[in-house]
Amino acid sequence: MITSLGKLILLVASFIFLFMIIPLSAHAQYTFYIDEFSVDKNGNPMFFDSFDDGMPPPNAPNFEGGNPAEYLMSGTMGPETGGKLTLDSSGVISVTTPGGDPFFHQRARLRTNINESDLALGLKIDDTFSVTGIFDLIAPPVPKDAYGVRFNDFTSTNTGNDIVEVVVRRTPNNNLTVQFRELDFVLGTVTTIESVPLEMTHDQIWLNLMRDDVSSNAITASIAYIDGGVMGTVMTSPNTIDIFDGENFTRAEFIARTVVPEPISSTLFIVGGATLGYRQWRRKRRTALI
Repeated sequence: MITSLGKLILLVASFIFLFMIIPLSAHAQYTFYIDEFSVDKNGNPMFFDSFDDGMPPPNAPNFEGGNPAEYLMSGTMGPETGGKLTLDSSGVISVTTPGGDPFFHQRARLRTNINESDLALGLKIDDTFSVTGIFDLIAPPVPKDAYGVRFNDFTSTNTGNDIVEVVVRRTPNNNLTVQFRELDFVLGTVTTIESVPLEMTHDQIWLNLMRDDVSSNAITASIAYIDGGVMGTVMTSPNTIDIFDGENFTRAEFIARTVVPEPISSTLFIVGGATLGYRQWRRKRRTALI
């Protein structure tokens, strides 16, 4: 027969076991949808993905010239149904910000040429180019959650210092915004160039980054809202961000990300269970003595 003290020990052991098997730090949940992703080069279409073939990234349609294309993935995405790709937080992986803070994200980067001696291929310093993403307009559920498009110079041998993005983002103080930002992993900085309130009364949002002049390294950011398939007025940031700081290439991508919540304290978890068990044992023991 198990004594009261034995039952207490079993109860505490049970709480410790639960602590070991239950995830204590689950990422925040989101579901976003991207309708179109496109890249132009020197005034001509280079790549267009309408997400209508049922095969999510890394699969991709061919480049406009007919050459095969693919995405370099961070995390997983999908499914791809109804002409839209689902960006779901179940497909994220753990990464860090330039400042070293943990994050979860998923990213699809169009694989283009980064050979710095070959200026004919890829998005290089002698080209004009743009990247565009059309997303269903969904409010990011948690502060610091975001989705959007980027130019990125990060590679396995090049630490990214010219990562430029335009994203729909919920700020740390819970405001819904569209932000034009630069991420520099060399300096460990994130700089917000422009931030405007998000208008949540629309169906979709068009996000665009562009280099429109080969005599300048400046990237501009533009947004527009879409209702009933009709795009409204394009709004362009008066401020710009320069790229090609130490390299002559960039690549286009789309991303979604979420914060890493604080983990549940194991100490509180176990102590709470032990306290509950101890109270039950004391109550039974007091009853037996009366």
